[in-house]
Amino acid sequence: MNVLNVSPSPQGLFESSMEKAPVSVACGGESPLDGICLSESDKTAVLTLIREEIITKEIEASEWKKKYEETRQEVLEMRKIVAEYEKTIAQMIEDEQRTNMTSQKSFQQLTMEKEQALADLNSVERSLSDLFRRYENLKGVLEGFKKNEEALKKCAQDYLARVKQEEQRYQALKIHAEEKLDK
Repeated sequence: MNVLNVSPSPQGLFESSMEKAPVSVACGGESPLDGICLSESDKTAVLTLIREEIITKEIEASEWKKKYEETRQEVLEMRKIVAEYEKTIAQMIEDEQRTNMTSQKSFQQLTMEKEQALADLNSVERSLSDLFRRYENLKGVLEGFKKNEEALKKCAQDYLARVKQEEQRYQALKIHAEEKLDK
């Protein structure tokens, strides 16, 4: 007859061996292990191993719960950080849009001022051009007047000289006529 010998091993919970010496086995009873034919010492060993495994698993589960809570806290913190980051980015985008709108308005205002300044400059240039043209015309007219004045002065001097000469001649003729009349 083959006897199933169950003993704890580092490879697993149960190890089946046909080569070990038979041990007294009690079968049946109230324990869940009673259905398996094991000796009392083997049952105690198996129960000890199972309890150790349960404790190990509970510790492991506790560690996993702790890791889960830590990770959950990290995720919550990261969500807060991401929410703050998104809020900051949204604020930066809004500020950038406001700045762009202000810049566009300033640019449009400066463009209008530049166009007005160019129009004013063109108007001033036209006015200066007209003024210069009129100045040149007046300068030419003045030169004509000066030439006429000089010509008229020369004529007047010539006429004065001629009048003087004629007056002297008249005086000479008068004296000559009086002398002839007196003789």
